[in-house]
Amino acid sequence: MLSDKEVLEKVKAAIEKEEKIGYNSGGSGHSAYKSFKINSIRIYSFPHGVLKVRYSYTLYVETEFTYYPDNPPEEYDKSGVITI
Repeated sequence: MLSDKEVLEKVKAAIEKEEKIGYNSGGSGHSAYKSFKINSIRIYSFPHGVLKVRYSYTLYVETEFTYYPDNPPEEYDKSGVITI
């Protein structure tokens, strides 16, 4: 059985792979930085040690045009499922 910390690391890895977290450049040459915050994780156990993990997170996209309070980062609420 995996610990909560190990499950968290697997969820982070899945999000980072899916979203390409970090600095990115678009076709127009503008740069952006993607980051995320995990909102919830639910773990479901099945026979033979199989875990289904449902998670939700908020994706933040900051650009060189991001500034507070007039133009905050874009935020997207997303979710996913992984099987371990």
